[in-house]
Amino acid sequence: MISYLEQHYAEPIQIDQLAATFGYSKNHFMNIFKQHTGTSCMEYLIRLRLEKACEKLVQTNQSVQEIASQVGFTNLSNFNRQFKQHFQLTPRQYRNQQLKKES
Repeated sequence: MISYLEQHYAEPIQIDQLAATFGYSKNHFMNIFKQHTGTSCMEYLIRLRLEKACEKLVQTNQSVQEIASQVGFTNLSNFNRQFKQHFQLTPRQYRNQQLKKES
């Protein structure tokens, strides 16, 4: 399950379709996932997407909008909100902070 998400994190993913991929009902899949990871599948996916975005923010000069799209967020304001909620910084602030650390 985890390796599937790591390979397909940038694609649109719906829990019921993901559960069917592994032969589980949606509820059973969500329970199994939470038992193994300690978090919900969607929270895990969001965190994975944000981690990938952090890498791109530091390693590329791509715009925040391009990065958000590449890591699977279809809405820039949702990406910004999730990013700030997880890191207490906007994506631009995060990029600037990380680049200052490297110099």
